[in-house]
Amino acid sequence: MASFCNGFFIAFFLLACGVFLASPGLASEAHEQYTLPQDFVNYVKQCRTKLSQECGLIFFEGIFLGESNLLTPSCCQQLVTMGIGCHNAMTEALITRPEFNDKAPLYLAKRAHVWQMCQLFI
Repeated sequence: MASFCNGFFIAFFLLACGVFLASPGLASEAHEQYTLPQDFVNYVKQCRTKLSQECGLIFFEGIFLGESNLLTPSCCQQLVTMGIGCHNAMTEALITRPEFNDKAPLYLAKRAHVWQMCQLFI
C-alpha cells in the first residue's frame, strides 16, 4: 500500500511538472526563476538517457522520499555505470527547484547514501 502511494505521488509529481513546464506562460516564469547554465542542462539531459525510467523513479524515491530500501542491483549497476558526476548533477538540478531547495543539505546527504549503497550492491 505504501509503495503504491509513493508511486502514485511520483507519477503525479512528474505529470504536474510536465504540465507546468508545457504551459508557455508558466514555462517562461519558471525559466526566469531558476535558469541553469545551458551546458549543465545538456549534461543532465545526457545523463538522464543513461538511466531507465524505472530506476530514475527508484533513485528519486531514495533521495527525495527516503525510500532507499527500494534499490535494486540492476538499477545500482545503471547508476554506477552512469557515474557519480551524472548522479550528482541530476540531484543538483532537482535541488535548484523551489520545492526542494529548502532541504538541500538533507537531499545531498541522501544522495551520498544512495551512491554508497549502490556501490555495495555492485
